Amino acid sequence: MVANDMTITLKHNLILNSFRTMDGHDADVHVTSHNCITFQYISNVIIHNIHMHHCTPFGNTNIHTSPMHVGWRGKSDGCGISIFGSWKIWIDH
Repeated sequence: MVANDMTITLKHNLILNSFRTMDGHDADVHVTSHNCITFQYISNVIIHNIHMHHCTPFGNTNIHTSPMHVGWRGKSDGCGISIFGSWKIWIDH
């Protein structure tokens, strides 16, 4: 199987659920824009070989964490990945 290089441009912050893997192994994968990735009260997530850039601070607002739930989100620092109350997280980039 051949891996393809790609650039993912986020229109909004990406809020992951538990038991997820983002693996850029054997590819050049970039996540870019002013938005970032958020882990909020989740577990068992792997991020491997993903390049993140051009993220800016975001937050101090209500956000949709699911189609039926809106919750408060504090301000991120713009580092690319924000982690709140999560566990069993492996980030290797």
